[in-house]
Amino acid sequence: MLRKIDFEHGVLKTEDHIYRISKSISVKRYKEFELMQTEVAYGYTFKDIEKSLTQVREELNKLKFVDASVTLDNLMSGIKRGLERENNVTLKMCALFMLREDEKAADYDEALQQEKIKDWEDVDIADFFELAMNLIPGLLSAYRKISQSISKGAENLMMELLNTTEKEKSE
Repeated sequence: MLRKIDFEHGVLKTEDHIYRISKSISVKRYKEFELMQTEVAYGYTFKDIEKSLTQVREELNKLKFVDASVTLDNLMSGIKRGLERENNVTLKMCALFMLREDEKAADYDEALQQEKIKDWEDVDIADFFELAMNLIPGLLSAYRKISQSISKGAENLMMELLNTTEKEKSE
């Protein structure tokens, strides 16, 4: 049976440690959190997003509208991938807020974060997604909007391709 985070009391008990959910974090931890937010929300780092948007601009400048649409669609679908896989970045982000009994709230230690994640192997991953949803403002509503947008975009693209194929056949 998987362990669960006790959200009512803000506690997670594992075989080796007790963790408490912190309502605030230090500046050092917040810097790490900012870097992780985008990757958790969209499945991409800031650098990946910049690269994709630059590619879209280049494709639009070359009037390659279908290519630009596909690139944007891939970028938008990242949020869905980021939430549906057991994303280590999600766990790392949660580790910023889940303080072990022997941990100093002001410090950030990557090795300790990895130890914590290893200690959580028998904890329900859904609890970490729930915690992440509460940590990143608007993540759940963004996920829903983009999921709907992806479905509509794919449907529109398919209709466009079918119409193009029909026109080519009639010529």
